[in-house]
Amino acid sequence: MHHSKSGINIHFVNGLVSVIIPTHNRAQLLQATLDSVVQQSYRPIEILIMDDASQDDTREVVEQFSKRWGSPELRIHYQYHQYCNASLCRNAGLRLCRGEFIQFLDSDDVIHPEKLNKQVAQLNAEALDFVWSPTIQFSEQPDWQSPVYVGGRKSYACHDELVIAFINKSQWRTDSGLFRRSACIKTGLWSAISMFQDWDYHIRLLAWRPKVAQLNHSLSAARQHSQGRIGDKWGNGSGLDGALKALSNITDATMFSLKSNCDWQNAILTRATEIVQQSRKTNNRAVAIKASEFIDLFLSSTIVQEKSAV
Repeated sequence: MHHSKSGINIHFVNGLVSVIIPTHNRAQLLQATLDSVVQQSYRPIEILIMDDASQDDTREVVEQFSKRWGSPELRIHYQYHQYCNASLCRNAGLRLCRGEFIQFLDSDDVIHPEKLNKQVAQLNAEALDFVWSPTIQFSEQPDWQSPVYVGGRKSYACHDELVIAFINKSQWRTDSGLFRRSACIKTGLWSAISMFQDWDYHIRLLAWRPKVAQLNHSLSAARQHSQGRIGDKWGNGSGLDGALKALSNITDATMFSLKSNCDWQNAILTRATEIVQQSRKTNNRAVAIKASEFIDLFLSSTIVQEKSAV
């Protein structure tokens, strides 16, 4: 086998879609997620369930699911980990998967029955690296005619405008897109941070200027529920160190091509200021200090000084 520097195997099975699902104590929600993959009109598929130290009956749910649906056209892999981090689970799935195309799917969300069929067709028709579609919200059963939650149809004057828009606010969710395997290899592994993981990964994808496109159909749905979500870590302050690390990562990734762009500078500073404010609000003094230092360093850098002087 030949692997990239990240450990992702460069070889793949033509046409195979790998669906990578990290999960932690979501046995009740996971069933619907798995069902939405089974209901795909597309084949072949492999499902990789990366269980991150679940203490509920996740294993039993997966075993029953595998007995019912496992086949040569729908292979199911289950691994138990103790990472305490969804990104590390996604990375484990990346190293294990064999698909030409890769779908990341959270264990509380679902995808439209035609998602993989439509997005694989688009990737192949236009020789794309990545394609995404809008996401809706749902509580019990998704209504695919619902208003768009994230990823509504927008036009961007150029690639840089899309990158800056994404820095200001995510333009699609983890479940929204489908990657060509080579795009994941080039982007690398997910960052092992406590939040903003998808924001970090997708901007690092965009930083190397891949060929991307958007479909104008809602093909994924984000479940609204009371169980713990990564976003909770913003509200209580426990994930702010991860947010700052994500900001540092995407600043480094986009600086080379965008360092002289005022909109880029403003977007980075706005996100850093938000982290400072939230850190102070949640009494996270350590992150408030580090985020303030990040701003000072950014403002004092030569590239910003030169741009300001123009």
